[in-house]
Amino acid sequence: MKLIFIGTGSGVTSLKRFHSSLLFSEKDFKLLVDAGDGISKALLSQKISFKTINAIIISHLHPDHFSGLASLIVQMKISGRKEGLTIFAHRSLVKVIENLLLHYYIFIDRLGFKIKLEGFEHDEKTGLSNDFSFTSKQNTHLDHYKAFDKKGSLSFSCSSFLFEYKNQSIFYTGDVGSIDDLFIFSDK
Repeated sequence: MKLIFIGTGSGVTSLKRFHSSLLFSEKDFKLLVDAGDGISKALLSQKISFKTINAIIISHLHPDHFSGLASLIVQMKISGRKEGLTIFAHRSLVKVIENLLLHYYIFIDRLGFKIKLEGFEHDEKTGLSNDFSFTSKQNTHLDHYKAFDKKGSLSFSCSSFLFEYKNQSIFYTGDVGSIDDLFIFSDK
């Protein structure tokens, strides 16, 4: 397993660093973690083919983690991708992502490849390949926004992840709300 840092920047756009994103790469499986603004250019800058990414996981819907997804899917189509793509997000975000893609005029029947949106639950392990899995936990990054949701209709899911490959574990969190979020997998 190879871990490639696609972006190491914050939510502030920079000429020198792309927004936070990782690529887990093993022989037959590549997982992109987060797809913020400029992700297509960030992948190109590291000579990573859009066709080789098997799955994308989204931590939350802030633009620096999500807003490049539609553009990346269009670039996959333009590059002639044929293999399917799985997009993982917390189950409360799946319909939101489906609707956003539709409003970007991304019609799965016209892409030339299938997209599968798969919802995960916090605290449940999700298998990605034979030796590779992830578990998510809700962190507090979006908690302060809840007071603005007068109708109670929004999801405030923001995931931190524990990725496990064979006997190795990697903790990833795009953002945190408090220092305690850095320790939510301390039992592991």
